[in-house]
Amino acid sequence: MEIVVISDTHLSSPDYILEKEYDTQFSKADILVHCGDYTSEDVWAYLNSHPYFLGVAGNMDSGYWAHNLNHQLVIKFKGIKIGILHGYDLDFSRIEIDITSRFPEDVNFIFFGHTHTRFFKQVGDDKYIINPGSFTFPKGHKQGYVKIRFSNIGEIGVQWVDL
Repeated sequence: MEIVVISDTHLSSPDYILEKEYDTQFSKADILVHCGDYTSEDVWAYLNSHPYFLGVAGNMDSGYWAHNLNHQLVIKFKGIKIGILHGYDLDFSRIEIDITSRFPEDVNFIFFGHTHTRFFKQVGDDKYIINPGSFTFPKGHKQGYVKIRFSNIGEIGVQWVDL
């Protein structure tokens, strides 16, 4: 299985880089996740064309389209449980405790954004907290996203993709 996670695109419309990554990478993923701050309905609609797109609203998303998005989401897909939120209200001094307390115990992946900084931590045998950084305005690394591949939830491959 492959999950592609992006966040904080901050685009007014899909640009060449987003379209290229969608065509060559995102469209092949089993799940495409966006952790908020699309900043435009056009970007949300473009990504929502993926057969299994999951996304939440960020603090920079506004308008009718954004008000209809969840701020937090939990889904089950092919035996794995995924939790998603943007994270603008997280206590980053105690991220593990704060973020895991917001989701059911049996969630395997928790994806969040907001910080524009990549983050990965395994917090149990089969539980991971991941922030893909920012697609356009990163802090401390290149702009990009993350691909997660696995056949067994206890053994995952994480690939940071730089743009």
